[in-house]
Amino acid sequence: MTLQSLLSLRRIRPLATVGVSIFTGLLPLHSQSTEHPDHEEPIRLETLHVLSSPLAESTDDFNQPVSIVSRETLLQRTQPTLGETLDGLPGVSSTYFGPGASRPLIRGLGGERIRVLSHGLGTIDASAASPDHAVSIEPALGERVEILRGPATLLYGSSAVGGVVNIIDGHIPTQRATSPLAGSLEARYETGSAGLTSAGSLRAGAGAWALAASGLWRDHEDIDIPSFAEHAHEGEEEPHDEDNPRGTLPNSAIETTNATLGGAWLGENSSFGLSYTRFDSRYGVPGHEHHHEEEEAEEGEAEEHGEVSIDLAQQRWNLRAQHNNEEGFIRQVRLAAAFADYRHNEIEGEEIGTRFDVRGWETRLEALHRPLGELAGALGLHLSEVDFAALGEEAFLPPNRTSQQALFLLEEIPTGPLRWQFGARLETQDFRTLEASTRRRDDHGLSLAAGGIWNIDKSWTIALSLTRNQRLPTAQELVADGAHIATGTYEIGDFNLPKEKSTGIDLEIRRRLVRITGSLGLFASNYDGFIYENPTSETIDELPVFRYVSREVRMHGAEAQLTWHAHDEQGRGLDIFLLADTVRGRTLDDDNNLPRLPPWRTGLGFLSVIGRWTLGADLRHAFAQKHTAPEEEASEGYTLLGAHLAYRLPQGENSLSLFLRGTNLTDAEARPHTSFLKEVAPLPGRSFSIGARWEL
Repeated sequence: MTLQSLLSLRRIRPLATVGVSIFTGLLPLHSQSTEHPDHEEPIRLETLHVLSSPLAESTDDFNQPVSIVSRETLLQRTQPTLGETLDGLPGVSSTYFGPGASRPLIRGLGGERIRVLSHGLGTIDASAASPDHAVSIEPALGERVEILRGPATLLYGSSAVGGVVNIIDGHIPTQRATSPLAGSLEARYETGSAGLTSAGSLRAGAGAWALAASGLWRDHEDIDIPSFAEHAHEGEEEPHDEDNPRGTLPNSAIETTNATLGGAWLGENSSFGLSYTRFDSRYGVPGHEHHHEEEEAEEGEAEEHGEVSIDLAQQRWNLRAQHNNEEGFIRQVRLAAAFADYRHNEIEGEEIGTRFDVRGWETRLEALHRPLGELAGALGLHLSEVDFAALGEEAFLPPNRTSQQALFLLEEIPTGPLRWQFGARLETQDFRTLEASTRRRDDHGLSLAAGGIWNIDKSWTIALSLTRNQRLPTAQELVADGAHIATGTYEIGDFNLPKEKSTGIDLEIRRRLVRITGSLGLFASNYDGFIYENPTSETIDELPVFRYVSREVRMHGAEAQLTWHAHDEQGRGLDIFLLADTVRGRTLDDDNNLPRLPPWRTGLGFLSVIGRWTLGADLRHAFAQKHTAPEEEASEGYTLLGAHLAYRLPQGENSLSLFLRGTNLTDAEARPHTSFLKEVAPLPGRSFSIGARWEL
């Protein structure tokens, strides 16, 4: 693929109907200067640093498209799952598998092509194996979220070829306490699920010692939906029976608890910290029932029906250490490590049908060196090992172990208004099944990246990145062989699949430091051996057979976001937001669309601050998705309207915030094309959230 074909604009639909969207916190209003007359001095925005990079570059100096969601915005957007919390951000959608489970998609890619991280290390759970498996991270307790759109393979391995979602938490303190005690406490009620949520955090410290604790409890009933759960297409009658009531999505309740305790010693040149987290969740899997006969049932007796739910638990230990060296070639060393013990039971009626056990560890060692002339950068070592076991009647994967080792290098050279960046990663993978007849496979991959940032002036920047990545096949792609009830398929892997090779380009134009800020990005990738599930004409146990195959694939798309700082003075402000994104992907072998790609989306919104009051609204529209894969249903478009209102009341050195938030205010029926359940489980209907947050 030539550079000319990658940049060809005729392959990307024009952003002619760009709307406006509310993504408060990406360009936070409170950080703007308020001491300028209108139309004269530029509004200067806070410089945000990307902690996902060892070089901790600012967003302006990062050549890859990146979004940062602040703590304030995270609290406004919080949903029970990470995918739904981030859905609607530029290039980000959700796998929505009911309110209990969803994982982020970036530019239409998900699963083992998107790495979801907890402060730089993998989640070590089963969430990438199936869309009905929840991510073992509680978004409401995050400090911020960093989203790297496009390949982040150099930093986080071949499974980050589509991007990274990194949840930055405060579980291990990184700064000395400025007061003996600080924290927050929040409670909210959701009308659409009769749901209660309470969360709190506490930070304490003295001298070099610091302590952090946080916790959350959530109890939501079945959610309200605008119409019937099962979708009726044009010309069909709405289905209606006791298993498909109108206005409620059966088996969609959630119960979640999360607790974390961490501490750190923060010296002048060194620091060391540990944390422990316990995450428990039980949630229903909508649209899925287990049908079985009682062992002692008499002949001719009707089959029993039981709802399917998932009961998961994870224990996780984290370690972080850092040392700053005043002399020598290495100026700073960082160490991060995690160990996790995860299990979840898939409960069918009253019985455990399948049990998943995941146990593993991951560690990163990064060394930042002093400049060699103008050359500055970092070296890194990345190691991990994960044992995966599925036991029961729906265990579609044999027990297996995946071990990975990698070395990576990132460097940059400033040359006047240009800043050049390049890097490489060498990764090896040892995969083996833990059966009587062991199968073993060793792979290695080399990924390269280069790019640059051109600061044209204080307002305009052009960022370009070129990547050549190799993704190593996963356990599911290699050895799957069984019924996967969550997706309604029988999956068969291929142990001889080649590694996936891709070449990509990202071009982004950014505007900053003036009344109108934003970016326009174009991206394209060619995949040599894209691995995905391909439908066949076979059936096993009355399920359609999907085989993992390797195909030539081309993907391309565009993203645009714009913020107009319409008004800004002491105590008052108004920002207006715009957003649009689109992605297309086709196989070159047989000229078919890739499955479950998000449709073209636009949106509009505003955020206004008047003294202690904050008011915002957003309108998002997803167009109909007619570019479908074989055997895939088209999806209708939908529009979602939301709004929020908050009042902040200072209480001496503390503060009390009261808030009201409304989602899907028009009670629209929305069925995301990216969801396996779009035909049987729409998004929640109209709901209001009311609550209060006390900050010490």
